[in-house]
Amino acid sequence: MSKKNDNFSFFKRINTLLFLIFCLFIFTMLFYPKFSKLVEMKKQEQNVDKRIAEMKNDIKYLNENRKALIKDKDYIEKVARDKMGWSGSNELIYQFDDEEQQN
Repeated sequence: MSKKNDNFSFFKRINTLLFLIFCLFIFTMLFYPKFSKLVEMKKQEQNVDKRIAEMKNDIKYLNENRKALIKDKDYIEKVARDKMGWSGSNELIYQFDDEEQQN
């Protein structure tokens, strides 16, 4: 009788182990796609946070630039000369090609 009990105990352990492996497999199949989606969304969130920080810096720069354009006459003149090519009266502006400047 003890041999039968040993065999039965062995098969019971094997069945329990197989059942646990099956449960682990089912658990993995059910939750792994959700977990990988969560990881992907976390990466997207980090990218969005990075873009938000960059945009906040851009907004800060633009606000400072706007305030300077409103208040600072020298800054207005600098922007007009550098970006728009304006000149004062009795001034000549010379424009050079980039290739000529490098040589």
